[in-house]
Amino acid sequence: MGLSAEQLNQLPGGYLCFSEEGTLVQINQTLLDQLGYETSEVLGQSIEKLLPIASRIFYQTHVYPLLKLQGKAEEIFLSFQMKTGQSLPVLLTAATIRQDGRLLHQCLCLTVRQRQQYDDQILEAKRIAEQALRENRDLIKAKQELEHHQLLLDQQLAEVRQKNQELWQLGRLITHDLQEPLRKITLLADALQQEVNGNLVLDAGRLFERIVEASQRMRALIRRMQDYLLLEVTQHPTHSVHLDALILQAKELVSQQLATTNIQLVTQGLPAIDGDRGQLLELFFQLIDNSVRYRRQPSLGPVEVTITGQLVESNRFRATPGKYHYQPFVQITYTDNGPGLSPALVDKVFQIHKKAGPGLLGLGFGLAICKKIVDNHRGTISINPTSQPGTQFIILLPVQRTHLSNVE
Repeated sequence: MGLSAEQLNQLPGGYLCFSEEGTLVQINQTLLDQLGYETSEVLGQSIEKLLPIASRIFYQTHVYPLLKLQGKAEEIFLSFQMKTGQSLPVLLTAATIRQDGRLLHQCLCLTVRQRQQYDDQILEAKRIAEQALRENRDLIKAKQELEHHQLLLDQQLAEVRQKNQELWQLGRLITHDLQEPLRKITLLADALQQEVNGNLVLDAGRLFERIVEASQRMRALIRRMQDYLLLEVTQHPTHSVHLDALILQAKELVSQQLATTNIQLVTQGLPAIDGDRGQLLELFFQLIDNSVRYRRQPSLGPVEVTITGQLVESNRFRATPGKYHYQPFVQITYTDNGPGLSPALVDKVFQIHKKAGPGLLGLGFGLAICKKIVDNHRGTISINPTSQPGTQFIILLPVQRTHLSNVE
């Protein structure tokens, strides 16, 4: 049997008891008087409420691990925080017991009245730390400037790699993909001219149709290439963008353009981020548009799109191995119920004029535009190759667009 509440209140020192989760379940009047609290103000609260920051860290890294591993902690010196905000230094001894099927941690606390030596040690340590900081401020400043330049260099390297890849893809488009419809137009025009000169004009209408088709394809390719290149030169000011509302707008635009209401959209956990609203709207428009266009068996039911988000920490360095500078990102997971992608195409579908498979509609620019927009926001986009059936995109976007000129 433990001590009664009356007996605990008569102890000359403080007593408290908290659960495995850190919730205070009992405290005696002696400790309450020393701290200046009423019982109702502390019971049911976390023990960390009574600890200043330094003691809270010491409790988390030393006291609690000792109780977990050894079931006791002896002669621990720390401070409680009084209701007035002042510190109350105590010598604490704790032990773990099991009661009513749960673990409880009991603590006895003796106030340390002769605290001048302790205060002097703290002040001396603070003086030494401040002196060391003053003496090393030039080193700290140089380190900050070096990190700034490393981040700037990493950004430039990433942009150079991206530009080189884009130039290679655009070069292939100009030298091959645009030449194909032009070659068809030339051959068909020659055939038409020969038939006219030979008075054989029975298939002239069909030849004209094929010339028009090739011309329209070339025009469409040029227009999509222009859309892609405009993402390089047309960037709007950064604003806070609420992704939930923006994605809903993108879904409505797809429904209007494709004249369909057969889209079921579910979103969850999407925060607001800093970004170019117009480009981010285009990003989700292209993704949803792809999901609808490449749904090969619409008779199976509606197009189902699920978009979820969670906050993560990600490395800001993208091109420099072994360098790390973490900042908050939102990880967006986009999943549809389409036919999915062949594993052989996972690393290629983000290239310019690269379609997800032969015979599919479109010109192969949608996912290239998505990647360009994500790159413009200093993020990444990839495909989860194990998501079958359906396609799953993993997008990382910075929550805040930090400018290098403001790096500290």
